[in-house]
Amino acid sequence: MVSLRGWPRPTTWTVLLALLLGVGLLSVDIYVLRQMQTDFLQRSSKENGGQAGPEERSGRPIAWVNGKNMKTGYLSHVIEVLDRLGYKIVTGNQSLNSGWDVLWNHEYPFNLKMIKPHIAHLRRHQKVNHVPGSGYYTSKVSLATANVSDGIPAAFKLPEKRADFEAFAKSHPDFLWVQKSNKHRGIRIRKVSQLDLGQNDSFVQKYISDPLLIDKRKFDIGIYTVVTSILPLRVYIYEGDALLRFCPQNYHPFDEKVPDKYVVGDDYTPTWEMPSLKKYYVGQSMTFRQSLNAYLQAQGKDPEKIWSGIRETIRQVFESQQHDMAVALKKHKFKHGFFELSRFDFVVDSELKPYLMEANMSPNLSSGHFKPNKLLYEQVLFNIFSLVGIARHVNGHLPRESLHNSDILYMQVSDRDLRVLGNECVEGGECFQNCKAMLKCRLCEQCILEDDRADLVQAYLEHISKGTMRRILPSTTIRFPKIALTQIDRLQTIWFDRKCKLDSAWCH
Repeated sequence: MVSLRGWPRPTTWTVLLALLLGVGLLSVDIYVLRQMQTDFLQRSSKENGGQAGPEERSGRPIAWVNGKNMKTGYLSHVIEVLDRLGYKIVTGNQSLNSGWDVLWNHEYPFNLKMIKPHIAHLRRHQKVNHVPGSGYYTSKVSLATANVSDGIPAAFKLPEKRADFEAFAKSHPDFLWVQKSNKHRGIRIRKVSQLDLGQNDSFVQKYISDPLLIDKRKFDIGIYTVVTSILPLRVYIYEGDALLRFCPQNYHPFDEKVPDKYVVGDDYTPTWEMPSLKKYYVGQSMTFRQSLNAYLQAQGKDPEKIWSGIRETIRQVFESQQHDMAVALKKHKFKHGFFELSRFDFVVDSELKPYLMEANMSPNLSSGHFKPNKLLYEQVLFNIFSLVGIARHVNGHLPRESLHNSDILYMQVSDRDLRVLGNECVEGGECFQNCKAMLKCRLCEQCILEDDRADLVQAYLEHISKGTMRRILPSTTIRFPKIALTQIDRLQTIWFDRKCKLDSAWCH
């Protein structure tokens, strides 16, 4: 073996080569990472009109929470839940350009000069807590006079239906009435001779004179309802609980001059102060809804009669108002960015039949007056945020990143998850060579339209994230709505019906 003096030994030479190779690879990695970061920032800058939004600076998604007189704290639970979900909270009238992911605005935003420019052209990742046209079902006049076959007491819009009302009242002289308007909250029982039948933008409605009483008190039931899509129509209710509110005074002896006997106001009596329910709510840590169910079952009554009636009435309300809401939606290019929480308030008669009194836009979510309500409000919010995707973004990825990353999106829902038809779509099936043969054919791989696919993706994601929300529209049970369904609604109903047949968890 020949030895060359002055040269390093082989082991040293190997170490030097390894070090040089490592430095070279590290330099390449650093360059690639810098290039990826540059590309990402350039893409983000383009999305933000050339400006980096606050979410790039903070590394957290942005929730913009806004409303009048926020210092009172009435939106504190909204802020707390969003903060727990990892959102950076921005409040008040701040200029955010387009750099926000969620907008929670207490007031209806579509007519507000400050808010309107921010929601005129939503991006795919942005969510707004109101839907265009929601006033059609939260307006007292529109709701009371909606085309609903059952579940809303007889009502007549004034002055247009004055003659109809006078004829109806003449044939039912024993009925009592209340007169309401969109602006006036005060409710008093009136006889026909005491009503102002010439008042514009008001209505008279039959008073439910035989309410179900618990511990001698009349009460109402608040159902938290969420619409996630207008066209096609998808509506959910929160089934984890319901808000129970009792009148401050006993119903009997009845006196129409004492509203506290029959009107549930802000200073209502809470469930935990009602002796017949306290043993369930306090003693057994049951929910409001569970406490009511247990009480009724102890009386030999079936509470499902109440809940099924409530679901059907809410279905009919949204079906009756969908057309006008869809017209309002046309002004917005991206239709998947809107959702809305409202609370539908029902009274129940002695036969357990529920009657809808009103639907509240931006319902109270503050537990400042009744501390135990905090759990209900926060659970409602968490389930809604999960349902609409606000709580669904993948850890380490902003919502806008997840929507542009096909691997992340397909991980949650792929085209295979959307398939519900089999033999109809393959050779020999009625849809194989003719996508227009039947409406259901649009669900086949070779026939599905991109807009239909986007609707089904949204519906699928809602289903797997709905928690204790229950879908009431579309319904997979046989129903005959008074309002004819649109084609896109019928297609969605077919899809949910097939999903239900494959897996009963999809039935509601």
